[in-house]
Amino acid sequence: METIRKYMESLFVNLPNTPEVKRAKEHLLEMAEDKYNSLKEEGVSDNEAVAKVISEFGNLDELKDELGIAEEVDRNSEDAPTRVITEEETRAYVSDRIKAAFMCGIGVMCFICCVVPPVVIQSENSPVGLFLLVGIGVVLQILQASMIKKWDFIEKEKVSLDAQATEYVKEEKRKKSSIIVLARTIGIMLCVICVVPSIVLRNDWGAAGLFVFVGAGVFMIVTSTIIERVLSNLLDGAHLNSSAPHSRREGGVVYDNPNLAAIMDIYWKLVVCFYLSVSFLSHAWGSTWVIFVIAAIVKKCIEGTKGHEE
Repeated sequence: METIRKYMESLFVNLPNTPEVKRAKEHLLEMAEDKYNSLKEEGVSDNEAVAKVISEFGNLDELKDELGIAEEVDRNSEDAPTRVITEEETRAYVSDRIKAAFMCGIGVMCFICCVVPPVVIQSENSPVGLFLLVGIGVVLQILQASMIKKWDFIEKEKVSLDAQATEYVKEEKRKKSSIIVLARTIGIMLCVICVVPSIVLRNDWGAAGLFVFVGAGVFMIVTSTIIERVLSNLLDGAHLNSSAPHSRREGGVVYDNPNLAAIMDIYWKLVVCFYLSVSFLSHAWGSTWVIFVIAAIVKKCIEGTKGHEE
């Protein structure tokens, strides 16, 4: 009977949660249960009983008038999802997005902490450490963009979670909620007290400690925020588990070349790294801001020649 219940609930997963739909769901479950019990009394096997019940009550199009939800079913049919995400796919998606979140957070931390080697070492070899951290950050950003590229269909297509996948995401969000809040709180605290090392030590190590504290804090904030957003979007996003299909933001620029698309996803992060590197090497903080102006012009040129409107 549990199999029948889950199947019946999955029929309503994309319908609006109105009182009429709730009553229809309860009525359909009662009819399915009565039919199942009747078949069992007749000596029908459990598997055969389940199959017969699903065959008789598993089509809302045939029962919509009797259940009084014809309008909701017809409206949902017009905007029906082109793909239903299973629990297995959802587990893989969440796992990849969590890994990508950590890569993104560590990459951002590398970008922030890239100034630490020049501050601490202060020798002709100090730029090596700077560029090494920047390089690690860039590689991590490219890897995380590539990792989640295969899940683009969740953003591009009309998709929906099945009943088992929905329960899995709810449980994951419940288990991770306290960890997310704790990580974000620690991250904010680290950013707030980042000046403590420089005040206490009053030397180069104190200045380096400031960037380390900020880097660690931003890592925790970025990682926890991404994970929370992924789980929330799966449950509450307009494109998942709702009666309204997801409509991707219009006006975005897409690139046919996947390598270029991955680079453009982290374009401004690369620009910030380049700005910090040039500024620390030249000590010309008053003029290096022009890098952002040039970067904006370059981005527009790339979008105009290599990209196209979505």
